Amino acid sequence: MVGNTPNYVREDILRCLLLIPENHSRKRIMKRLSLGEGSVRALLDILKQRHLINSSRAGHFLTEKGEKLLSKILKVSTPPAEIKSDELFPNQKKAAILIRSHPSVINPVQLRDVAVRSGADGALILKYERGRFNLGFSYHQDFSFLKKYFKPQEGNLVVIAFGKNFNTCERASLSVLCELHPWIKRI
Repeated sequence: MVGNTPNYVREDILRCLLLIPENHSRKRIMKRLSLGEGSVRALLDILKQRHLINSSRAGHFLTEKGEKLLSKILKVSTPPAEIKSDELFPNQKKAAILIRSHPSVINPVQLRDVAVRSGADGALILKYERGRFNLGFSYHQDFSFLKKYFKPQEGNLVVIAFGKNFNTCERASLSVLCELHPWIKRI
């Protein structure tokens, strides 16, 4: 057998790309993504081969093509946020993203299943309607605490993935974004 099996998944490429504007060194990226040096080198090489980043002694930075792609991604979604509220799944880690643009017809159960297949213990798919977050069925949980993490507008979705560790939840929330916007999968 030649080489080691990679310890990263497709969503880690996106997670790495989202970190680059903060000008992280490889070691900081390793720590933030909880991946080994070989995996992070491979992720950075993928982004370089696709002409999305360049490297210098000061760290990694986006190319013009990378800036355009990141701008396009950030128009449809926020980066994942760590939800540190005990109001929801108190003993679980939680990562959430706000998706601004999505198909008009969505299947929340299918999207939850995408998050679970990506390693989350579960996920909530909330739609922001008439000034409040809605699960799509009669449920009386108050999700207004999410407004301190996001600035939702009418029709936005919030995906909250929960599980044992934040990195898995972050990957799961991004996998839902990729499901709704398949062009992001092709990074």
